[in-house]
Amino acid sequence: MSLKGIVEVAIHVESFRNIDLFHQGLYFLKFSVYTATPASVTPAHPYNVISTYVVRSKRTQKHDPHHVMPAGKDESTKIYYTRAFLIRYCEEEVELNDIGYFRTEIDEELNILKKEIFIDVELMFSDLGGEVTPEKAYEMVEEHQLEFKSVAKSKLTLSAGASGMHEFYPLVFSENYFSIANLMVHTSLLDFRYRVLPQISSPKNSKQKLGYTSFAEYLFKDSKGKPKSYVGAEETDKIYHKYIEMMANSYEKLRNCFLLFTGKCLNQREKESLGPICLPPHLTLPGSQVQVSYPLNRKNFIDSMNESSAALDYIDENKEDRPEISLSSISGLEEERQGSGSRFSERVASHDPTKIAGMLLTDINLMAGQLLQLWHRLLDLVKLAPRPLSTLLQENFSEKFKERWSESIIRNVIKTKDFNLSSDENIGVTHDIVAQQRRQDRVYRTPEPMPIEEEGMLPSPEIHPILFEDICIREINSAINSMHPLSQSTGDSFENFDSEISFKQNTLYRGVHLIVLVHGFQGNHFDMRLMKNNIATVHPEALFLCSNSNEDSTEGDIGEMGVRLAQEVMNFISEWCPNKSLGRLSFIGHSLGGLIIRSALPYLEQYSSRMHLYMSFSSPHLGYMYNSSRIIDAGMWLLKKWRKSRCLQQLTMGDNRNMRQTFMYELSTKKGLGWFKQVALVSSFQDQYVPYDSARMEVSQRAANDPDKGEIYMEMASNLLSLMSVDTLYRLDINFKIAEKSLDSFIGRAAHIQFLENQTLMKMIIYRYPELLS
Repeated sequence: MSLKGIVEVAIHVESFRNIDLFHQGLYFLKFSVYTATPASVTPAHPYNVISTYVVRSKRTQKHDPHHVMPAGKDESTKIYYTRAFLIRYCEEEVELNDIGYFRTEIDEELNILKKEIFIDVELMFSDLGGEVTPEKAYEMVEEHQLEFKSVAKSKLTLSAGASGMHEFYPLVFSENYFSIANLMVHTSLLDFRYRVLPQISSPKNSKQKLGYTSFAEYLFKDSKGKPKSYVGAEETDKIYHKYIEMMANSYEKLRNCFLLFTGKCLNQREKESLGPICLPPHLTLPGSQVQVSYPLNRKNFIDSMNESSAALDYIDENKEDRPEISLSSISGLEEERQGSGSRFSERVASHDPTKIAGMLLTDINLMAGQLLQLWHRLLDLVKLAPRPLSTLLQENFSEKFKERWSESIIRNVIKTKDFNLSSDENIGVTHDIVAQQRRQDRVYRTPEPMPIEEEGMLPSPEIHPILFEDICIREINSAINSMHPLSQSTGDSFENFDSEISFKQNTLYRGVHLIVLVHGFQGNHFDMRLMKNNIATVHPEALFLCSNSNEDSTEGDIGEMGVRLAQEVMNFISEWCPNKSLGRLSFIGHSLGGLIIRSALPYLEQYSSRMHLYMSFSSPHLGYMYNSSRIIDAGMWLLKKWRKSRCLQQLTMGDNRNMRQTFMYELSTKKGLGWFKQVALVSSFQDQYVPYDSARMEVSQRAANDPDKGEIYMEMASNLLSLMSVDTLYRLDINFKIAEKSLDSFIGRAAHIQFLENQTLMKMIIYRYPELLS
């Protein structure tokens, strides 16, 4: 026989949002749940599907584009699928709230609580034969003409899923179907059941039989695996507590979460309408002397409910601060331990394995009934307030991801009178050594698994980008200058610092947040697509403009590019943010794009009060006066001579004999940077396309020691930094793991294009620095 833990998994698809789908058509999501061993895969059984779809009118009932086909399940293939919905517009969002319920059995010998549970997800698509209308979709459904194909797949791993989890996960489909499905996953261990396997006999000449024929034989066996005929009281209580405590812990987690959800996701009127159902009872075991009753008076009930929910803080990771409903609250179990209630061995009053096993099963069944009741009560609550619950769990998810990304970030805090600092000549070598040490660190290479992990979401530690964060704080007094990995104990001392920065810099605003992304030299708007899409997954409220006004003219005059960008931004605001609905205006530029933005700013002064973030990725703010790559120098010389590139002539400050009258020098004096509430300069010492100190607005030792041009260079840096009004300047240096043998790495271009292609870096910045875009 085999003892199985009964685990339930509820997959709640709260919503689906189109970010950058290339194809209009009919979509739905398909889910399968399973456990696996090296020898086999055990699918979970989809036993129910609940949809909270509400028909608002007869018209929407007939041709609702977001409910073309209902959600359902296929027991033969063990899948649950959401309703089918049409996607026809950019940034279109579909509220689904479909919940699929799965039940699986996990062998007790496989360590149930630590066993991984897997979820396979597929995005299904039909182009409706090219006619994407609700009428056509409903017609094809009625005539059974629809053909769907799988266009994107993902695999989620629930680490220790059976131990109980209530997690949010934003499932992102990328490539040509860039979209996001907001999921909530709930799991719980609900019961134990034993299954009698067919009896397998050994060869005829042997009397020994293989396998156990009863629950008692399975539980009580000697060192040779043979069934016992006598079981002592100590062993009886040990076996009892092994299984009962697992179920008790499961109930405890469910009750904690139930109180949290009711306390933070329901308003006062909803609590009153639901009444005592909002306050789940404590778990009661046989032998308990405690009887739990609900408050009879409604006012007393509401007061009790508020006191319970106000005490909970599920998101807080500090167990000392987090209130617990411990095993002491479970009537019977703790009493038995302390001697105030009868011990299980005393209640069973027998040493017969069969009788002990039978009574244990009875107690398990009693607990399972209470667990099942609370489980479904919690799922009813999930259906009642899906959006508030999604918001609550999303905050929890963001904090966990922020902490995970922090493991790859090393912080250097500098308190200084101004931002005009000299760069360290050995910084590249230092960062490379530190990054290699970090990637080889045993703790870093074996991180604790996230509650839900998506296959391919996190790269292996060997190739993970390492971010060196220099935070310059404008202060009159002394300076602090030291490196600390954020995830180590020293990182705790920065929590207050992070909160202080967020408090100082985040101010409430009304209106639309427009984020303008600008490509670099010989680029196009598509270069910024991945960056825009990744920001959109976390900031759905933002509006995006990927500039295309300079796609065919990046070799021309940078000043003229700025004029074109400014006009493009004003036209976009006029069309999409009318009647002063613009709340914030942010700019993100890659390479030359960072300079085009600065060149456009003087023409956008009317929006100066709304400027929020200026972020540049490897932009040559101080030109190419001190480039470290001879290959790049030679290439730029050829381009200037053969293609007569005005842009490169300006970048190398060869457009005027008087260097103070060159375009780059004059640009350093123009207003604009001082309007922003946030400024972040992202660079990489590995990037040979753009001088490191130029991208960081720093003065290199080479420039400081140059008697000819050094003074001009330092003046430009001082001009730029003195214009800034921010109290905190972010300088982020990225160390990539780059393949050694490639043309891009040979010419120093690999790191430059990584800024556009490395989604891990993009997510690190988005999650780790929420204040930049919030």
